[in-house]
Amino acid sequence: MIVFVHYHALLRDKTGRTNESFDLPGSQPTLRDLLNAFFARYPGLRKLETSIRAAVHDEFVESGDALNEGDRVDLLPPFGGG
Repeated sequence: MIVFVHYHALLRDKTGRTNESFDLPGSQPTLRDLLNAFFARYPGLRKLETSIRAAVHDEFVESGDALNEGDRVDLLPPFGGG
């Protein structure tokens, strides 16, 4: 199942990409499955695992939430500021 991932800010800089697709196994993969594939592709970014947020079609999701064919997943790095 193909999902499309869009990277923002620090993640865009660290991956060197704005977006890419992931082919996830199974009929109903979750965000956790996508994150596992992401960290397998970019193991140096695992240190950010607890602070990365994800949104599917502009709605924040949790790691156990299911993904669907063709979903657009935005991965957002930690935010700072005041």
